[in-house]
Amino acid sequence: MFIRLLSAKRNANAPRHPAEAIDREQIPRTASPATAESTLTLAVGMASKRGPRERNEDAASISSSHDLFAIADGIGGAPLGDIMSTASCNAAVSAYEEGASLFEAFNEANLTAIELKQLLWTHNALTENLSPLTTAHRSGGAERKLREHAARLALPTAGAGSTILLAERKDTHLNLVWAGDTIALLLRGNALRLAAAPDNVQGTNELGSAVGYEATATPRFATYDLEPGDRILLCTDGVWGTLDEERLSELLRSSDNAPWLAQIITKEAADLGTDNATAIVLIAERADPTPNVECAAAAEVEARLETLPLPAVPCTPNYPTFRCA
Repeated sequence: MFIRLLSAKRNANAPRHPAEAIDREQIPRTASPATAESTLTLAVGMASKRGPRERNEDAASISSSHDLFAIADGIGGAPLGDIMSTASCNAAVSAYEEGASLFEAFNEANLTAIELKQLLWTHNALTENLSPLTTAHRSGGAERKLREHAARLALPTAGAGSTILLAERKDTHLNLVWAGDTIALLLRGNALRLAAAPDNVQGTNELGSAVGYEATATPRFATYDLEPGDRILLCTDGVWGTLDEERLSELLRSSDNAPWLAQIITKEAADLGTDNATAIVLIAERADPTPNVECAAAAEVEARLETLPLPAVPCTPNYPTFRCA
């Protein structure tokens, strides 16, 4: 199955896009609303499982407009993977919500990871200066926990970093930028295709790119036209490295409920695998172009009522009004 072989492959022909220069500055069913130009909505589901690992070093985040989806995985074997992945996702989404473009959001994730490493490096002396902090926290193991936390911050941070994949819904298009081996799969009909391939050094499991290392990091880029019924799976290697192509395709076709799909995919991957498992599932649905005649009529009646002269006596509290649901 091609999914199991991904970690040893790198598609040299996959397009790259230069990053834009910037100045430094139970899950409910949800859907990305259709815009005036769009005929599609996106049903969205997100889930993450720790699996057998001691700590979940995956992260995922979705913008409030449901137009940007971020998923990341802290570099395996390096320190502070959970901090790197979470900071990268949050930085990208926050920048996007403040008006940044997709590539600017990627740059923000990368620069935030770099700056965070530099800040954590300055805390190396923290473990030597804990006595004043722990004197008042000796009960309930608080001193031990504080020292453990300080020890984590004091770890060498040079190797810390994260993969990241950003997916932007733009009208009927899905734009992807990514670094590392967090991937995107597109199911259309019965055909499952690789939409964002893992960026590995050819013939090895070594990552070809990640955030948190070089300020000039350039992401890989791809764009797709969405069609009603398309199912997109954004996932970390704990998912695609555990479940093969046939099983992922079967699971994605098993329901129209995106949050439920995200839950069952990550649960199965976490139960069967040896890594954290995180997924965002998107289902493209046709927006209903039919105008709501009843709602429009109610609005017209209400507008006419507002032009009538005020009654001589106050309206009763139960006086009917006409409002759109």
